[in-house]
Amino acid sequence: MWFIKKKDNGRKKREEIKPQTIPSPELTYLEDRLKKEQKKGALLLKSFDLIDDGVVIIGEDGNPVKTNEKAKYMLETAGIKEEDLQNINELVDERGFIKSGNQFFRLSEKSFDGKKLILLKDVTHLKRLVDDVVCVLAEDIATTIYNVAKSKLLSDILNNYTDIKFKALLERLFEESKGLENLNQFIDGVKNKVEESKKVLTIIQTISEQTNLLSLNAAIEAARAGDVGKGFAVVADEIRQLASKTSRNAEEIANIIESIVGSVEKTSKASMSTSANIMDIINEFKREFEKLYLSINNLNEFTTEALEEQLESWANVLKSQEIYPDKNLTLYLDLLQRIIDHSVYMKNLTDVISGKSDWTPPHFTECALGKWYYSVGKEEVSKIGPDAVDRFAGIEDPHKEFHKLGDEILENFKKGKIVEAMEQSFELINVSQKVVESIKKLAETVKSCSV
Repeated sequence: MWFIKKKDNGRKKREEIKPQTIPSPELTYLEDRLKKEQKKGALLLKSFDLIDDGVVIIGEDGNPVKTNEKAKYMLETAGIKEEDLQNINELVDERGFIKSGNQFFRLSEKSFDGKKLILLKDVTHLKRLVDDVVCVLAEDIATTIYNVAKSKLLSDILNNYTDIKFKALLERLFEESKGLENLNQFIDGVKNKVEESKKVLTIIQTISEQTNLLSLNAAIEAARAGDVGKGFAVVADEIRQLASKTSRNAEEIANIIESIVGSVEKTSKASMSTSANIMDIINEFKREFEKLYLSINNLNEFTTEALEEQLESWANVLKSQEIYPDKNLTLYLDLLQRIIDHSVYMKNLTDVISGKSDWTPPHFTECALGKWYYSVGKEEVSKIGPDAVDRFAGIEDPHKEFHKLGDEILENFKKGKIVEAMEQSFELINVSQKVVESIKKLAETVKSCSV
């Protein structure tokens, strides 16, 4: 589990809390009862029936004084002899757990009057609950990371489009305003460019709404897990805040775009007015454009930071799974990791588009997803069954197509073909969605099967 504290600069930072021994209030309660019984001169063992878990008392000589029936059954299931409990630390892992088949037991101890109280607790149900919560939350975080990567790609496309196209439009607007005869025709072209940018914004707003639903789902699962889900609830709230802030940023950009449309319409209506009036309106258009550019940059910076934070959340979910290791769950999380890999690829692609990186896209067999797919992936999935193998095969074609499109987009950006690259970026997102959905289908098959 983990908690969050503020950095000096106000940004959130996670600090991992190492798994700790789960408190055993039953042992404290049992100790209190035993003390009372001793004072009364009663038998030492009456309180055993009041505990619903396995209890063993080890005497000063290291031999068991008393073992209740539940403990006998649990020790037999786990293949442990009663006398071995005197070396309890050698029996359990670093978290105090013993795994036997599909069952998980937790052992805790407490010194009492020269003796040792040992509590054996069946935590199999808790383990399954954690599995469920981890699965849901892991999928939500993986999807959120993918959504953020999509938003980042779109906002960078919008940023480049605004920077190159709108600046050129502004310069031409100044030129066209000098002779008024062609101004109306030019203004219609400006409106079309603004409408194209609004399409991008609509997709970003849709992604924000999807992310908000993910946060609600994660919060419900965290609440269902009770105390176990407290750390997960923090992540669920972060996803909610991410969706909220993305929505606010997108709304701000939408308002500015509407203002730009208003400025353009004013220019159109004033085309028969004096040159001075038109220049006033053009200057207003310029101010709105500068605000738009700033807002898009803010959205860019926010999505970059959000992606980093969600990747940290993912790392912590993987650590939480270590509390109750499970082969099936590990493979499921490995598949969700492929979505993360795919999202990071999109982020790297975006950084090149925005001029922040000189990263060279690898061949589809050499990216993180490709390396897994063409090496250990098939072997791991083949253990699940034919359905899983079929779904595994369904990842290959969209993954190849995604890489082909990504290469073409970068080439068009290098050649200054911004509009072509922007149109291809919409197609890239659709293809990437196919990749992600194919991975999710395979992950669901793995989760529903026994490895």
